[in-house]
Amino acid sequence: MKKVVSLLCVIALMLSLAALSGCGQTKGLTFTLISEFMQLPEAQGYTLTEQYAGDGDAYVCAVGPKAGEITVVPAEYKHLPVRVVIGTPEGLGNVKELTVSEGVLAIENLALYDGKGEEPASDETVLTDGWEYSMEDQTDIADAASEDGQTSGKNAALETVSLPGSVKQIRNSFVNCANLKNVEIKGDPEAIRGSFRQWGTETISFEQLYGDVAYSFRELASLTGITFGEISQPDIKKTSFKLLPALDKLEFTGKVDFIGPVAEDVEDDGGEVASTKNTELFKYHDTLREVAFRGEVVSLPESFCDSCENLTSVVFEKPVGYIGESCFDFCDELSTLKFEDKVGIISDSCFTAGKLTELTFGGDVGRIGNHEIGSFTTCAFAYNDELEKVVFNGSVEELNNCFDGCDGLESAVWEGSLGSVYGSFNKCGSLKTLNFKGYVYALEDSFSDSGELETVTFAGELSR
Repeated sequence: MKKVVSLLCVIALMLSLAALSGCGQTKGLTFTLISEFMQLPEAQGYTLTEQYAGDGDAYVCAVGPKAGEITVVPAEYKHLPVRVVIGTPEGLGNVKELTVSEGVLAIENLALYDGKGEEPASDETVLTDGWEYSMEDQTDIADAASEDGQTSGKNAALETVSLPGSVKQIRNSFVNCANLKNVEIKGDPEAIRGSFRQWGTETISFEQLYGDVAYSFRELASLTGITFGEISQPDIKKTSFKLLPALDKLEFTGKVDFIGPVAEDVEDDGGEVASTKNTELFKYHDTLREVAFRGEVVSLPESFCDSCENLTSVVFEKPVGYIGESCFDFCDELSTLKFEDKVGIISDSCFTAGKLTELTFGGDVGRIGNHEIGSFTTCAFAYNDELEKVVFNGSVEELNNCFDGCDGLESAVWEGSLGSVYGSFNKCGSLKTLNFKGYVYALEDSFSDSGELETVTFAGELSR
C-alpha cells in the first residue's frame, strides 16, 4: 500500500512540475525546463534588468537552447514574480512556441543572435536616409537578408510568439527568426526597440500602440499586412516599418489619435487640431495597395503614405480630424478614395496626381487646403486628370487652392452650405456644371481657364 501511495505521489509531483515549468509532451513536441532563473540583482549587463534591479524579490528568466519546443515563461518562480525575460548568445535552439505569462514586464536580447552569432545593430543606430529606400533597394536588402544564413540561424525553429498585456518594454529581441509566422502583441508596450526584424511573418497585429518604436519591424521580406488597433501618440521613428518589400495592406481598426509625436497645433473654427510632423512612415512602399481606417482618425502626419505608386484604395469610415501635408501625395494609381463621415482639415498636396474618377464627401468638411497662393504642386487633389465628378453631401467651410488642373472634371455639386472657395478649380478644361444647393458666402479667384461652363446653379443665397 505504501508503494502505491509513493508511486502516486511521484506521478503527482511530475504532473505538477509539468504544469508549472512546462515539462511534458503535446502534439508530438517535447517541452522541458526553462534554461535558468536568477534574481534580478544577479542578472548583470542587461539594460532592462538593471532598470528593474530595485525589485530584489523577483526573478529573471533566461531562455536558451535548453528550453523545449513549447516553452511557457511562468509568472512566478519559487513563489516570487518573474519580471524580465532575457535570451542567451546560443539563441532559442528548438523552441517553436513561446508564451510569456501575464505579469512579466520586460523582454531583452531574446531570440537576438543570428546564425553567425553576430549582434545586429542596436536600437541606437540611426539610418539617416533609411526612409528613402526605393522599391529596388527594399527587394535587394530583403533578398540579402534571406540568403545570409537566416533559415538555419539559432532562432530558426521559432514559429509562434505570444506576449502578455503586462509587458512594457521589448528590447533587441526576435531578430532573424526566419520561420516566425505569428506574433501577438497584447496591451500597450511603452517601448519597442531594435526588435522584430528579419523574419518570415506575413501579418502583424497590434492590439494597442502607444509607446516608443525605434529600429523595429523592418526587413520583413514576407510581410503582406499590418493591422493596428487603437493608436495614441506613439513615437515611431523613421527607422521602423522599413524594408517591407511585400507589404500590401494597412488596416486601422480602432481610433487613431496621433501617429508620431505631437508637433504643432492647427487652428480650426471648431477648436485646435493637433498635428504630427513628417514621420514619412510608409513613404515609398510601392507594393502597398490598400489603406483602411475603420475608426475615427484624429490626425495623420505629413507624408504618411507619400509616393506609394501602386496604392489604389484609401477609405475613411469614421470622422477625420486632420490629414497632414503630402499625406498621400503622388500615389499614381489611387482610384478609390472614400470619406464616409465628416472631415476637419485636409492639408496641401494631399491626394495629388492620382486616378480618381469620382469623389464624394459623406459629411461636413471644415477646410481643404491653405488660404495662400501656391503652385499646382501644392494644391490638394491637383492633377487627378481622370476625376469627373466631385460631390459634397454636407456643409463646407473653406476650399483653398484645390482641384486645380483636373482636366477631366465635368461637375461639382454642393448639397449643403458653402463658406468660401478661393483659388480652386482652375484649369479644369472639361468643367461644365456647378451646382450650389445651399447658401454660398464667397467665390474668389476660382473656376478660371476651366473650359466653357454650361450650367451654374445657385439654389440658395450668394453673398459675394
